[in-house]
Amino acid sequence: MVETNDALRMDSAAEEILSILGDDPDKGGPNAELEGADDFGAGQESPEPRGNGDDTAVEDEADTPIDPPPSWKADAKRRFRDLPRDLQKVIADRERERETHFSRTQQETVEARKAGLAERAAVQNERQAYAHGLTQLIDQIQTVDPVLAEGHRTDWTNLARQNPALAQAKWGQYQQRMQQLNAVAAQRHAIQGRIAQEQVQQADAKLHAELDFWKDGRKREAFVSQLQKYLSGNGFAPNEIENLADARAVLVARKAMLYDQLMAQQARIAAARRPPAPGKVLRSQASADHSEGSTRAQKLKARAVRTGRLDDAAAAVLASL
Repeated sequence: MVETNDALRMDSAAEEILSILGDDPDKGGPNAELEGADDFGAGQESPEPRGNGDDTAVEDEADTPIDPPPSWKADAKRRFRDLPRDLQKVIADRERERETHFSRTQQETVEARKAGLAERAAVQNERQAYAHGLTQLIDQIQTVDPVLAEGHRTDWTNLARQNPALAQAKWGQYQQRMQQLNAVAAQRHAIQGRIAQEQVQQADAKLHAELDFWKDGRKREAFVSQLQKYLSGNGFAPNEIENLADARAVLVARKAMLYDQLMAQQARIAAARRPPAPGKVLRSQASADHSEGSTRAQKLKARAVRTGRLDDAAAAVLASL
């Protein structure tokens, strides 16, 4: 009876832990598999006892410690080691399944993102090729089409005065060609606008991921204004700055701007720490003469002490006056 109560408490503890982890024993999971295994074993004959070798393997497996999930915190790992081995195995299996599912889902997400980027790049390349083809078509029509070439050269006012019927017929043909040319040009303009819009969106997404302040509209506007001023001071034309839509170019320009700002700041700090240059002291001629006289008097005094002669002593006294 005591063993039955222990088993019930063990099952209750397992169900409680699995409920915390997000598993419902009634909907399947590690415990459901264990229960199915118990039901299957109930309808089968008990196997014959195994040999000593199998018993030793089972005992070795039972003695092998089960490591807690590596993603758990230290306190949770300590509590895991205090659990019964059966509960440790259930939790470890469940966490392993969860990590496997998470890794697989994450890999699928990365692959889907790569596929989406590749597809978007392919579409952009096709649009750019199509826009380039339209540009070549427009150039060819303008240079090769005889109706347009003649229409560009014709003085329509003079032709209408001389031959109104011919002028009306040729004018109709010329206007039809011009409408076709304008339609192709409008289509090219629309495609180029779509390409530019997508490039701006991609650049904004990349800058949003690379720069923390990019999501803040006020900080973003301040940065753009500062960068435009920096590029203008380094020789960039206004149209070149306005057409700067490549996120890579923006990031490189930002690094250059920050580097120049750092160098300027270090130069200011070094200038503030540098001691002032000592001023040049100008001595008057009288001071110079006095200094030379003092030196000569000292030499004569030393000579008089060395020789003991009366005339040397008198010379030293006179030099000091």
